[in-house]
Order: sequence, then structure tokens, then C-alpha cells
Amino acid sequence: MDLVLRNLGKEGSYSCRLSLGLTLSSPRLASLMKETLAPELNGAHQRRSHASLQINGSRLTLSVSAHDNTALKASLHYFLMQLNLITQLWEGFGNE
Repeated sequence: MDLVLRNLGKEGSYSCRLSLGLTLSSPRLASLMKETLAPELNGAHQRRSHASLQINGSRLTLSVSAHDNTALKASLHYFLMQLNLITQLWEGFGNE
């Protein structure tokens, strides 16, 4: 897995934006991650941030926009923990 992190600056009412690109071991894992996290994206519980996931082959890109650095950090931390859990389960079941 390779990791690329970019600060995208301001957009609209959001003062903080971040894009995180991950190159995963397979397109299937990228698709599984997107499907698994889809219900968590932009739910009613996310009042101070907005997140989206895009996939391109085995490349997964997480984009987070937030009203402040604290909300950006919390959202990024949440999604990284979920992505880590999915990866551990994937590897644990021998899908690599």
C-alpha cells in the first residue's frame, strides 16, 4: 500500500480539505473498502465535515472537507481506522 496525502486548501464553506490516495493490493480490495464505508459517508452525524471515496482500479482516494482542523483530524482518523480494520480482515482471511 502506498500513501499520498495532499492539503487541498479551502472550498466553499469548508476551510480545510485533504485528499488521501492509497494504492492497494487489488481492485477488489479497493471496491470492498468503498462499499463497506459507503453508509458512513456524509451521514447525518457528519455536521462539520464531508467525505467521499473514489476508486480507480486498485487506487482508492479519500477526500475530506471540514469546517476546521479538529473536524478534519477526527474524520480522517475515523476513516483511517476503518480502512485499517478492513485491510486486517482482508489479510486475515487470506485474500492477498
